[in-house]
Amino acid sequence: MLRGIYSAASAMLTAFQRQEQTAANLANINTPGYKRDAFVARSAPSITEVRNFEGLLSVAYPTRPFPLKVGEVGTGVFNDPVITDFSAGDVRETGRELDLALIGPGYYQMRSTEGATFYSRDGQFSRDSAGRLVDAHGNFVVGNDGPIVVGFGSVAVEADGSVYADGQPVGQLWIREFPVDAPLRKIGGGDFIPVDPDLAPTFSEGATIVQQGAIEYSNVDPSRAVAEMLSASRSYEAAQRILQMSDAILERSVNDIGRV
Repeated sequence: MLRGIYSAASAMLTAFQRQEQTAANLANINTPGYKRDAFVARSAPSITEVRNFEGLLSVAYPTRPFPLKVGEVGTGVFNDPVITDFSAGDVRETGRELDLALIGPGYYQMRSTEGATFYSRDGQFSRDSAGRLVDAHGNFVVGNDGPIVVGFGSVAVEADGSVYADGQPVGQLWIREFPVDAPLRKIGGGDFIPVDPDLAPTFSEGATIVQQGAIEYSNVDPSRAVAEMLSASRSYEAAQRILQMSDAILERSVNDIGRV
């Protein structure tokens, strides 16, 4: 009975964490550059259940196999590390000259106000008081000469990332790429850093273009996320019922059978 309780409890915990992850995806459905997290759960190793009757039999039966294999018993489920889906999100035109979408792989290279480097797919930019191109949190967009300064006039961005202010070149966006299998860690919204701090990105070799006046939104599919939420909720309820049944059987075993 205790094994059944532990298995049901692990299933409830897994379903609860799956709900939390799906809720986070839904909360960021309109976050520019956000990449959804995929929750992966798998069965824990099973245990071979055997019965040995030799101590109960007064007469040996050489033809009967001992111990007798009854079958395999599951021990619950557990969570694998969360996997981030880096597929492209929907690109929507906004008409704002400082909204930039990346069509293809890669990230904008960014610099925080503390000087830390990170990488982002969030192209919803604006200007700070010094005319520098910044994101919603005041982090700087990096170009070939450091933070890109566009001033306060008109801005044009070419498909290759060349930036012009009032018709004059002011910089080149650094579009950076990582190997497909390189693990990246989220630091909020559509921002990432490599898990390996020594991993150096490469420049995009023309495979990615910059679309001005548009934003790449999250790659969360609302209908799929809602279906995952309902599935996780039903899994939790089923595991909860099994836990309650196992607890009731254990209670009868202790209180009733123990008196016989």
